[in-house]
Amino acid sequence: MGEIHKISNEFYLPKGINVPALNQKKEWEFKPSQKIKIDNVVSGGCIFGSVVENSVFNNHKVMLPPTAKGKITFIAPEGQYNINEKILELETEGGKKEEYSMAHFWAVRKPRPICEKLMPN
Repeated sequence: MGEIHKISNEFYLPKGINVPALNQKKEWEFKPSQKIKIDNVVSGGCIFGSVVENSVFNNHKVMLPPTAKGKITFIAPEGQYNINEKILELETEGGKKEEYSMAHFWAVRKPRPICEKLMPN
């Protein structure tokens, strides 16, 4: 709410204002997964690290987006990074390099890919 007030300088929420949910400049303590190594082949949903977010989420998992797939060519060492910095690089089957950060964005109305839908019990 503070960020919205800084931008709009109004008491009420103005129509059409767009503010990022996470601070884009804050640095987080990233720890790469010990299971992830250069030349490993990974795909969407693979956990490649963790971040201490706060006292409640002290081991927030960093995962590849569902559509990612390839061989790891770079993984950042343990350290401080913002959510937009490159911390993983994959080489796809076609030889193209793709970079990933700690955050990825998914359209709300686009369903996540699944293998099978389970019936509730």
